[in-house]
Amino acid sequence: VHGPSPQGDFLRALGIEARAAALSRRATPAQAEDVAAALTRLTQGGDGKGELFQVLAISHTDLNALPGLTRTR
Repeated sequence: VHGPSPQGDFLRALGIEARAAALSRRATPAQAEDVAAALTRLTQGGDGKGELFQVLAISHTDLNALPGLTRTR
């Protein structure tokens, strides 16, 4: 078992901030604002989903690590 981990931590470990920055560089100002709002909603606590949702993965014991998660069992 890997996790659980808050969704925001998981997405940051996978590079969501770099992806949002890359999208924003090629976006119109309105699109860049939407990307920033989505990033906040997906990664932050409070009203966002960053702490509301958790990520959990179950894998074969031969798999040592999964990106963004730590083995708990």
